[in-house]
Amino acid sequence: MKAILALTMVLFTTISFASFIFLLTLCPVVSFSTSSTKLGFFKRVIEHDKCPSSFCFHSLRLTKQHLEEISATESNSRTINIQKPIIHWAVPIQKIGWQDEDGKWFDDDGPRNGPPQNYWRQRLDEKSYQQDMDLVDKLLLGTDVEDVIRHLATKNSVRRPSCHRNLLGTWAPLYLSGTKVASSNDETDDSGGIEVTMTIDIFRTNGPKFAPKNNYGTFYASLVEGEELTVRSSDGLINTVFCVSVSNEPISLGTTASRHLLHFGGITYISDYLLLQRNSEGLYDIWLRCDEVYLGKTEG
Repeated sequence: MKAILALTMVLFTTISFASFIFLLTLCPVVSFSTSSTKLGFFKRVIEHDKCPSSFCFHSLRLTKQHLEEISATESNSRTINIQKPIIHWAVPIQKIGWQDEDGKWFDDDGPRNGPPQNYWRQRLDEKSYQQDMDLVDKLLLGTDVEDVIRHLATKNSVRRPSCHRNLLGTWAPLYLSGTKVASSNDETDDSGGIEVTMTIDIFRTNGPKFAPKNNYGTFYASLVEGEELTVRSSDGLINTVFCVSVSNEPISLGTTASRHLLHFGGITYISDYLLLQRNSEGLYDIWLRCDEVYLGKTEG
């Protein structure tokens, strides 16, 4: 009888130890992996409050709060790859010209006699684009950009920036409340891309409105006081509707997955490529255009 009892205890201990080892192999998965399949497994364990194994799981059971923290970490680690916007030529049908070191003129068709027609307009477009991209490059390099931001603000010629049509479309925050939230992926590939944590869509809540079509493309109509706008983030945490105001006062939109406060208003500079705004504490945001609306490619 004692021999049978001893054998039973050995078998129970062996089975329990094997179950314990099995669960230990799962624990690193919980700590260092956030794949949807494995998270789904632990959700089922928590919801049913029991372990699929005969081994007692209570000492290792995850709480719902811990699971939510894992999901939040996974969300924060996601990034989106975007490209810099291309230059917007005010006269898209013009031939782009340039000079070589010997002073000879060229365009896409080859050598030419002198600069192309509307070359002065081309130079203005190139200068505007370059000054905006210089700010982006300095930001990605980790350089202090406050002076550049203030300099660009002095060049803002928009009378009512909070009603400008360029606000509509898709943007990618690079700088939020004075903190860099984007990085260049030049170190990992040569695509020239930018890694961002999210994108922001700004659109008329009641549907798009367009200015009369012209030879340069189809563009959104300017915004008017009292129109409803919707701001929606790609992380799903921001979905805010508000009315356009010429006062340009900053309003709070909510908190992003990366725990940054998002606001709209206090716009100090708006162009085809960049949106700069300052919150109530005087801290700046920098948003980069990441669609083709500014090129007149909007479809009605």
